[in-house]
Amino acid sequence: MMDIISCTAEDLADAFTKWERLSREHPERFTPEAERLRESPERYAAACAPYFRQLLEEAGSKSGDPVRRALALGWTPPAPDYEPFWFHPDHGPVHEEDLAGVLDEEAKG
Repeated sequence: MMDIISCTAEDLADAFTKWERLSREHPERFTPEAERLRESPERYAAACAPYFRQLLEEAGSKSGDPVRRALALGWTPPAPDYEPFWFHPDHGPVHEEDLAGVLDEEAKG
């Protein structure tokens, strides 16, 4: 099964910014992956994808925006031109207006 990751443009920008900063500050951590780039871009991407996904999730989960937090937690956004219900297997459908409250309750519990 293919793993699909959703994020906002802000999360993507935050993750790229952190990646670039960390690669300059700690080049030794990125050297093994850079060696794979010489082998093939596909192998490099496969080696880097889990860490980049972690950066995306961190960017979204720290946001005050419930949409960014929901995406980082793996919620499925509503389809375009459809009722504004978000979905998560543990919660079922949640109306967009109630999303922040559900996320806040989840964070507490």
